Amino acid sequence: MLAVMLAALMSSLASIFNSSSTLFTMDVWRRLRPQAEEKELLLVGRLWTVCLVSFSIAWIPVVQAAQGGQLFDYIQSVASFLAPPIAAVFFLALFVKRVNEPGAFWGLVGGLLLGLCRMVPEFAFGSGSCSSPSSCPTIICGVHYLYFAIILFLCSAAIILGVSYCTPPIPDAQLYRLVFSLRHSQALREEIGDPGIIESHPQEKGSVLPDIQESPPYARLVNINALIMMSCAIFLWAYYA
Repeated sequence: MLAVMLAALMSSLASIFNSSSTLFTMDVWRRLRPQAEEKELLLVGRLWTVCLVSFSIAWIPVVQAAQGGQLFDYIQSVASFLAPPIAAVFFLALFVKRVNEPGAFWGLVGGLLLGLCRMVPEFAFGSGSCSSPSSCPTIICGVHYLYFAIILFLCSAAIILGVSYCTPPIPDAQLYRLVFSLRHSQALREEIGDPGIIESHPQEKGSVLPDIQESPPYARLVNINALIMMSCAIFLWAYYA
């Protein structure tokens, strides 16, 4: 059991480190040094991974001080402080076609700032316990982090909708089959982005993707199987919880 848990942990950490090193190398370093060769990019990616590992080891005392040293509660609290703005952007962008890029951007910025305003004091003062309560101000840390996640989601959604309705909308011609209300549209969707980039790739501009619509019987079968699997997973989770 211990070997399985360690293997799962190592695979998860390896994927995170590889992804972060790729993002830094391709999105940051290549902008700083456009003429960098592959050997240099490979070396920078490995050095960035070493820096991340060192930072992770240095962060262990913070994990021990937060949430009484309980790793699962720490992970859930951090997710509650940082994930709700991202979830709000994806949810509203899918179901509200009025949401645009400025709304999504400022919703993310505002939501992450609100989450940091809660996360930093809680880590600085500690979460406390029944015998020794935390000295963090009640107005900041008085709400449980799971309830705070709901509040943060609603605040981020309010910022996204407010900014989106105060700025020009995205034309419907660019949203066909990208939002829920236009999911059944058969019209040809216009490209979203810089016109110069689109004009520089005329073969991609004129290409039409093949139809991926499923037949009704097959789609119904897939939905039924998905419901059965979800029911089994919920039953097993509730039975062994």
